[in-house]
Amino acid sequence: METDFENTIWEQATYHVLIARLSSFSDVAESRPHLFLFNEIRKHIKSCYVDFAFFPKSADIPVLEREGLPFWYGIASGRGAHEFDMILVSNSCTIELVNFIPALEQSGIPARRSVRTHDMYPYILLGGSNALASGALLELKDGMYVDAVPDGFFFGEGEHRAGALIHDLLEVIYISQQKSPQNLNHFNDYIFFKLAKKHEGFYPAGYSGTLKQNINHEKPETIEHYPMLASSNSDTVRLEISSGCPSFCNFCFESWERKPYRETPYETILENAKNLKVLGGASTIELSSYNFNTHTDIVTIIETLNRNFRRVNFMSQRVDILAQYPELIDFEFSADKRSYTLGIEGISERMRLYYNKELDFPKIKKVIKKLFELKAREIKLFYILSGFESTDDFNNFKLELNEIKNLLSQCSYKPSIIISTGYLVRMPGTPLAFERLILDENHFLQLSKQIEAITKAIGFEYRAPHYFDEYVVTQILALSPHDSLKLLEALHYHAVYYDGSLSKKANTVLKEWINQTNYLNEHFIEEKSESWNFPFSFIKRPIDTHFLYKRFLNAKTGREETTCFASSNKNKYEHLTGSSNFFCKACGACIDEAERHALLTHAIKVPTYKNIEATAMMVKEKQKPSVVELMYNIPEQYAFAPAAFIEASIIKKILSAFPNLFGVLLGAEDKLLKKLENEKVLLHPFGNSIIALFFKENPEYEIIQALVDLQSNCNIQGYIQNPITIQRFTATIKIPGCQQSLIETMFSQFLQKEAIPCTLQRKNEITQFFISEKGKKKHNILHASLNVENTQ
Repeated sequence: METDFENTIWEQATYHVLIARLSSFSDVAESRPHLFLFNEIRKHIKSCYVDFAFFPKSADIPVLEREGLPFWYGIASGRGAHEFDMILVSNSCTIELVNFIPALEQSGIPARRSVRTHDMYPYILLGGSNALASGALLELKDGMYVDAVPDGFFFGEGEHRAGALIHDLLEVIYISQQKSPQNLNHFNDYIFFKLAKKHEGFYPAGYSGTLKQNINHEKPETIEHYPMLASSNSDTVRLEISSGCPSFCNFCFESWERKPYRETPYETILENAKNLKVLGGASTIELSSYNFNTHTDIVTIIETLNRNFRRVNFMSQRVDILAQYPELIDFEFSADKRSYTLGIEGISERMRLYYNKELDFPKIKKVIKKLFELKAREIKLFYILSGFESTDDFNNFKLELNEIKNLLSQCSYKPSIIISTGYLVRMPGTPLAFERLILDENHFLQLSKQIEAITKAIGFEYRAPHYFDEYVVTQILALSPHDSLKLLEALHYHAVYYDGSLSKKANTVLKEWINQTNYLNEHFIEEKSESWNFPFSFIKRPIDTHFLYKRFLNAKTGREETTCFASSNKNKYEHLTGSSNFFCKACGACIDEAERHALLTHAIKVPTYKNIEATAMMVKEKQKPSVVELMYNIPEQYAFAPAAFIEASIIKKILSAFPNLFGVLLGAEDKLLKKLENEKVLLHPFGNSIIALFFKENPEYEIIQALVDLQSNCNIQGYIQNPITIQRFTATIKIPGCQQSLIETMFSQFLQKEAIPCTLQRKNEITQFFISEKGKKKHNILHASLNVENTQ
């Protein structure tokens, strides 16, 4: 399946790049960073073998260790990470940094850069949304560089930058391999430092020059290359429609890291959506954004995508926007959205002012009442526990939940209402990074129990935060006190990994490190001054420390600042000024007047009654598509592939041959083998099956005939004109490495358990199970035989 990644033969490629994730494939299958990097490489670099690696699941680790296999290996090439020229590490969250050192060490690569300089190893570049919170990977002494895990870091957005940087790094690596193959890193330090001056956002470890976080102020690039990875979500693609955030929530790392707010133009969104459907065979598209409902053209975007995809999903959105534009809720319902997650964050008005949520309870109540009126299926309310909640805050929380309960009592239906909480992590680069730390488990446990008691007394479901040791490890790594790298090394030494949760030994290792180092002293725990030296403080960011510290002081006094959107603030301040420039907060993120003007004049195009009715009708029509069924063959190499991957592969091949079907062909669904696999009847089936293609309208006969003619590309074998009834089904089950007598015993016991009488007869290496007439009447198994194949 190497051709799926557009690769040439390994030996013929000039460069070899491994895109690596610090979490398992199942945890990051739906995320975009590794797909973005693939597109960047393919657009900028020729003759490059690109592969992907994911951190193993906990259950697989003992097997890999026993067999001496690498934790990171290319899923296409099967080669270990040490065989590549470069490893691009995408770091999406702080806690997964725990997996970085074991991923390297267990792949034959020393974790510390200082050790790698003595031999030739891949160049390791780390980036991603958590890069600015990966300070634990860098060892400093008195502010001076000592050592690091990656060879280089990339800070900021990779658009218009990542591909060119990777290209230049690979050229340097290629040349130096010819000149000094035994001392790659030492030879290149000077050249890498020169690249830091050329590429904004690139920090080669040890560089002491001026560095600046990269923010893309240009038009977003188009998606031209898309690798298909086999997962249960292969038929779903994610499309980013905006970058950054216009709001100033004091706790939000992503919001402060990626300012200013910028929208992808509608035309680019549509072009990328089309490319993703053709390249990825997608039937479902998800809008990816911090707050999708802030996009000016969100209504037109959802309408257009619904015409071309079977399903359109949208997730994260701001509650205050819904309160300001309740028509959006009507529109979302017309687009078949029924489940809502509302980020309330603070349990009281006071705590929401502290978080700068711009969200009073009347707004919350307005949105929830609207959702009740429209009969939302599920409503999740998410809150953040800071550790500073008081008795008055809990009383306020109880009053608010009671008001929600009273609203619900007036409804004729009962939706699922879930209250969930998480702990506040003081992330670097946010106003609350200066806040005092609370790492007392009992304190937080009591807060959580109070929330649980109030929630359950009112009759709602409660979901508690994750394990406390995960919170503490995340908080320590995020702010990176001295010698945090040694904490990561200690966790690795004791075989602690992160796979949805930390290994059981994590808490013990954490306590030992804290007791032995005394780095979590009062100086680190207490409130921090404006001059505090946070991780990567030498990186120039769009918003300076002074502005962040002022916002922290405002948070302590409950002074709230508003969003960049003047349209959201005019009702509050129009009596003070007639100029929209009044609403600019002068945070420094915008690079020119044009960007400021775009924010200050921003306005969402609210859906009309016509939009709502048309979208509702469109969604209803898609629920009754025109169906064409074809016979097709699932190759043996696809036996372990999920149904979604096979279905997407078929769509991709059809659209590649017939691009004009982009807005007509909505999706595909296996109706036999993979359907039975999903129903737990068959295990890893392959062979002849049935695929249903869903069209918006009846396709012409010529199109159907043309699809049948695609046999060589899509393994299509024929058109099913009338529904067929399967009376007999022949299946071949392969059991490698198992003795014939054992299989005979197992199958005989199965037949006995199912009360199917049979007679066993063996001749040479073939065993026949003759089912009696009485057994055949059960319409279960009519005949079975066992054939031993000699594979030597």
